[in-house]
Amino acid sequence: MKVEKRLDFLKPRLLNVLLTFLVLCLPWLREQYNYGEYVTYYRPIVVMINYFQKPQQPHLLLIMAIFISAVYFVVSLVILSVSKFIFPLFKSRRFMLKNKNKILLLIIFIILFLILAFYFSQKKAKTGSFIIDDFSNDYYGKLQMEKPEQTSGKGSIAIYNKKTRAEIIKVDSEKLAITLHKGKVKANILELPYGEQSVIIYDDFNFDGLKDFAIMDGQKSCYHGPSFKIYLARDANFIFNEDFTRLAQEYCGMFQVNKDEKKIYTVTKSGCCWHESSEFAVENNKPKAVSITTEDITIDHFKVTTTKKLINGNWEETTEKNQL
Repeated sequence: MKVEKRLDFLKPRLLNVLLTFLVLCLPWLREQYNYGEYVTYYRPIVVMINYFQKPQQPHLLLIMAIFISAVYFVVSLVILSVSKFIFPLFKSRRFMLKNKNKILLLIIFIILFLILAFYFSQKKAKTGSFIIDDFSNDYYGKLQMEKPEQTSGKGSIAIYNKKTRAEIIKVDSEKLAITLHKGKVKANILELPYGEQSVIIYDDFNFDGLKDFAIMDGQKSCYHGPSFKIYLARDANFIFNEDFTRLAQEYCGMFQVNKDEKKIYTVTKSGCCWHESSEFAVENNKPKAVSITTEDITIDHFKVTTTKKLINGNWEETTEKNQL
């Protein structure tokens, strides 16, 4: 009986439940990585919702249940303490009249404390960190902008294994440019050649049946366009590949993949009047140019189209000149 009375404060009540829910909605779960260089704050309720959308590890259910119970216990204990030790002080009318100024100051202090706590919790939550989790069942990405209020500037992109939470790829950049979709960063958007290009592209680039990663590393392609580093899948790892990376650095943005023809396409330009498009095949796990077409209209009233094709190991060139 005594034990039941002592634990009576844990019985579900509207106030206990509402305050517990409020605490779970505040961004106070802290995560740091890269040796504390980056810090991110999460709302527990959001973390739980994200888990139930894509449940991966069943043991996390037990951890979440224990976590919620612990929060509920602390909230109930605080409510018990306030009701048992604070409220009785206010029952005495004489005490109220004698200390009304102190009580008023205490109320004002509590209100200001709650306002400031809410303000700084919101400020801490705005760290420029984005979880990208829409491209794979095995991996997820984390984008960190150095200045949270900006969508362009210095930052980093990391890829993690969902099961082990291990970091498998990390790319730092002096200049990232991101597009937000209702506050989120999406992967695998590739509006070539000059439209939106995601910071993470997850696709099979060398046609071996395994998906690879293209990670934005800055704005180094033509006309300050997005550039990427390419990591090819090999033996459950992802290995940086210089040859494929060159195709995503020296042309205009990311290259295009045609899986049916097993070809890769790039484009580049110089001003308004000179354009080049190239076609690559993959041989020995390396891209090899097999066709290059240039269009030049720098000559007055003429458009000169030059096509070079690799046929039986030799380049054959044709030129067509049309009046504009």
